[in-house]
Amino acid sequence: MRPRHPLVVALATACTLVLAFASPVAAGSSRPQALRVATAPQCIFAALENITGATLVNNQIVNGTWKYSNGAACSGSPLADIALYEELDFNGVKVDSKFKGFTGMPRNLDAITSSVHCNVCNGTWFFKWGQVIVAPSGFMFTNPTAGCVLQQNGLYELCAETKAVVL
Repeated sequence: MRPRHPLVVALATACTLVLAFASPVAAGSSRPQALRVATAPQCIFAALENITGATLVNNQIVNGTWKYSNGAACSGSPLADIALYEELDFNGVKVDSKFKGFTGMPRNLDAITSSVHCNVCNGTWFFKWGQVIVAPSGFMFTNPTAGCVLQQNGLYELCAETKAVVL
């Protein structure tokens, strides 16, 4: 994973906004005053892409479909929550994005998948993926996974990855 500072900042901002507008039930739930250090869940962050159906016509790649997915799968105590973001840019212009926010339900697995068709596919495709995981209730993270940063004293781990593909 290669961290990209602007995307991590955007994810931190999104996380802050989600927390600011959390439901009263979630806001009313209290964490214990003394947080314990979580045995860091072993997480795998998926950030995958592939193009299918494309053909070469007159030196141009045409009629392809990009499929790209973003997810997190963690072992150990259930995470308090997971939020995911993915974006696809073509020649510097955003053509697609998807955000799956916090659900308020503890879980260790979540993912989103997008699909974008291109009539003429030649150019630079730039993928952005982000994951925000929330520590299990009463715990905090202490050592971020590679490509991730900790926020709010270890209650959140924000991860980001980017990839450029030139066709």
